[in-house]
Amino acid sequence: MKICIPVVEDNDIQSKLSGHFGSAPYFLVYDDSSEDVRVVDNSNDHEAHGQCMPVNLLKDMQVDIVVCNGMGLRALENLKNMDIRVFRPLEQYLTAEEIIAAAAEGKLQELAPQDACSHHHH
Repeated sequence: MKICIPVVEDNDIQSKLSGHFGSAPYFLVYDDSSEDVRVVDNSNDHEAHGQCMPVNLLKDMQVDIVVCNGMGLRALENLKNMDIRVFRPLEQYLTAEEIIAAAAEGKLQELAPQDACSHHHH
């Protein structure tokens, strides 16, 4: 399974979690079968709010799930339409490493449409 985590820096699994999906400067993708870590630049981070489309990048990378603190409804629906599930941590985690461990321990909650962000600063 490939897990995507929006992060604010390129610091391998010590990268800090971004507050929001679409405006994250980077995406860390972790493959739990190979333990491979890849950090990719999110070129959408300078787009107007609601206009970024990083979901296509994640589809191309064959991501299975996204784990983030917040996401807009449009992005959530687009990911769902691509069979990419979206989760949020049950506790506050700061690094990708902590998120990966929480995923392995089942400490994630699937994001429902009513949980989506309706504005940029939530």
